[in-house]
Amino acid sequence: MSNFYRLIDKIHQKPGLYIGAPSLSSLYMFLCGYSFCRQEQGIAMSAEEKEFEKFQNWIQQRFKISASVSWAKIILLYSTDERSGFEMFFKLWSEFRGEQQKEIFDRAENDAQNRIDPPSKHHRQEIDCIITAHQSDVG
Repeated sequence: MSNFYRLIDKIHQKPGLYIGAPSLSSLYMFLCGYSFCRQEQGIAMSAEEKEFEKFQNWIQQRFKISASVSWAKIILLYSTDERSGFEMFFKLWSEFRGEQQKEIFDRAENDAQNRIDPPSKHHRQEIDCIITAHQSDVG
């Protein structure tokens, strides 16, 4: 786990230390500030930060929202207050991560199944014999 996901986990465990209180809007603003700071410093996005960018689209699809509204506002729409929105974020975040990991696993498994292994030494000899025989027939 890289720093970004570790940071999100730390915020979940001790929100008071990072954002004052368990509040979805505070979490959202903190993460926006984190991204802004890294961008201003010229620090390239990590793989985890790039994956996190997909969370917005995933939330919109999950709640069937096509309007241009932040993931935090969408989650708040389905929450009773900031605290429950904060907790809902982490449930949704866990679900999102699970789906992302499953997609990665499925892709890797599919790649492994579709990978063509190089011919064995025996098969390579058979191929060379066929090529030689074909060249003899042609020439």
